[in-house]
Formats: sequence, C-alpha cells, structure tokens
Amino acid sequence: MVGAKRQQSSIPPSYITNNLSLVASLLATSPLIASLLAPLPLVASLLAPQVYVDNSKYESHLSCINRLEGPQTDLPLYASYLPLNTAAEVSFYLDFLSNISTQNSEVIALLCQGITSKSLPAKCSLDGVASQFLSHVENGGNAFLGKLIDSDSAHVTEEVKNSAKRIVTEQVVPSFQEVADFLTSTYAPSLPTEIASTKRHPWGKEYYQKCLEFHTTTTLTCEEIHDIGLKEVKRITEEMKRIAEAEGHKDLDSYKVGIGKGDVEAMIEGWSEATVMDMSNINFARFAPHRST
Repeated sequence: MVGAKRQQSSIPPSYITNNLSLVASLLATSPLIASLLAPLPLVASLLAPQVYVDNSKYESHLSCINRLEGPQTDLPLYASYLPLNTAAEVSFYLDFLSNISTQNSEVIALLCQGITSKSLPAKCSLDGVASQFLSHVENGGNAFLGKLIDSDSAHVTEEVKNSAKRIVTEQVVPSFQEVADFLTSTYAPSLPTEIASTKRHPWGKEYYQKCLEFHTTTTLTCEEIHDIGLKEVKRITEEMKRIAEAEGHKDLDSYKVGIGKGDVEAMIEGWSEATVMDMSNINFARFAPHRST
C-alpha cells in the first residue's frame, strides 16, 4: 500500500493540468483509472459534482468591470499575446482592434441595465477604474499599437501599421474616453456605498453562499470556513512551538529570529515534486469530509 501511495504522489501536477481533457475522458470511461488517481486533489475535483453559479439569476454580469477586469485591463493583455507571424494573424489583429470600440459600447450597455435593475456593485470597487480607461486615452492607445510598431514580422508592413494607427486613433481611443466619461458622470454616482452584497441585494446571502460553494467546493458557511482557518492556525502554531522547544528555544519568537530567509528558501528549493504532492494530499484529506456531495 505504501508503494502504491508513493507511486500516485509521483505523478507531476503539470501533467494533469496540461492534459485535463484527456484525464477527464479517462476518468469517465475507466473506473480502474479513476480509482487509482482519485487520491490526487485535482483529479478528485474532476470527479466531484461540478458547482455552477447562475449569473443570470443574480445578474452579476451587469457588474462587469472593476480594477482587475474589464476592457481596460483584459484587452491590452489579450493583445500582448496575439501573434503577428503570418498574414492571417496580422489580419486578425486588425479585426481585433476594430472591435474594441464595440466591446466598450457593450460594457456601457450592461452597466446601464445594472442601473435600471439596481444590480450594482459597491462604489469602492470602481475606485480608479475611470482612470484606467483614461490611461489608454492619454497614451494614445499605445498598449494596442506598441507591439505592432515594434514588430519585425514581414507581414507587419507600413500599410498595416498605418491602418492600425487609424483604427486606434479614430475608434479605440474615443471608445475608452466614452467609457471613462460614463463612469464618472453617470455610473459612479449611482453606486451604493455598502460593501457587502448580502446587504445590497435581497438575494445577496444566497448568492454569497453559492459563490462560497463554487470557490471552496464545500457547502460550509463563511463562519464555518473561518472557524476551520482559526483552528488550523492554532494547530500549526502549537506544532511550531513544539518544534522550537525541542530545538532548545525558550519560545516561538526566539525560534523565528534564528531562522534566516535564506534557510527557508533553501529548504523549499530542496523539496521534490513528490514531497509537494504528499503535502497537497495531506491538506486535501483534511478538507475532503467537507466537500460538496
């Protein structure tokens, strides 16, 4: 049994991550493979019933931007990954630029629906977002033009660069200005100052619990999850104290002083992938009884 467990732990996490569709199909067609791989956390999550949050019911899609996501952050990132090695790829990039203004218009439309239905995020979640949109205006859309201008691809001709500049100047930049103006003059003044969704919406508590279930794969309440965290901190702290005393330290503080950052980094570097998997399996076992069924 020990040998079998060690063999399961030696499966690289990267293999499963990079082959999720293959693993999922194997799990569905082979009970034997499923039973062998079940102890691995990622596989166990594939075997578990999937939890979905009905966004149409809670209208969370109407709160479609914040400081971390939206056209102002997502589109420049997406643009940075688009290749420009072939004529087809360059053509796609120009099409992508041409549709940015459409996406910004759709964002405004969704936010207007949110105002009408009073499905609104907390005001603080939009702090600085208008400035993010304005940054694309102030730098002339360089986040979308930079890689094209600097490209050494034979397919990025001067004609292509001029077309891109025209699209960004005439369409992209004005659309970011439009969103920034809308956020400042119309949307932000409509937002509630209350942070908790449980208090902002009649369905807030239900939605919050559904999100917890989705993100934690459990049916525990936030209070129960927090209690687990407190117990784990207490357990780990007691274990640290025991180790410190065993090594001759009078308390935990003196033990911490004796450990240099380099020592910790060296210890982590020495961990094998199997060791990391073993630790993952141990932690997963602690929470397995609380998983959704």
